[in-house]
Amino acid sequence: MPWAGRDALTKHKGIPSWGWNNSLMNSQLASPPELAFQVIYQGLFMSCLAVVAFNRAVALLSPSAATAIIALLPVVASLLAIPVLGEVPLPAQWIAIIVIGMGVCLAARRPSVRSAFLQRPTQGE
Repeated sequence: MPWAGRDALTKHKGIPSWGWNNSLMNSQLASPPELAFQVIYQGLFMSCLAVVAFNRAVALLSPSAATAIIALLPVVASLLAIPVLGEVPLPAQWIAIIVIGMGVCLAARRPSVRSAFLQRPTQGE
């Protein structure tokens, strides 16, 4: 969501999103309050929130499930872009969304009883 907000702001100002960092250094495009806002918002707020949220996810889920869910960020951003920004993914992007979703489901699932049995050490070890 932070990146979506930044992209919406750059679209409103007429700045290409790839040029946002360069435009921040240009005092004609970014005022000191805008620079201060970006430092506080991205540097402090979003970084701290991300660390706290990820640690909470690890505590509630398993570390492997929490890590797999990170891969869903582009999927969620792409799906939210449909109603919020009116941007519909291309067919190749839909395929990527489906493949990423299936990969996260596979990575986040609990191990089966059979796989746990196969990983047990034998008597000679």
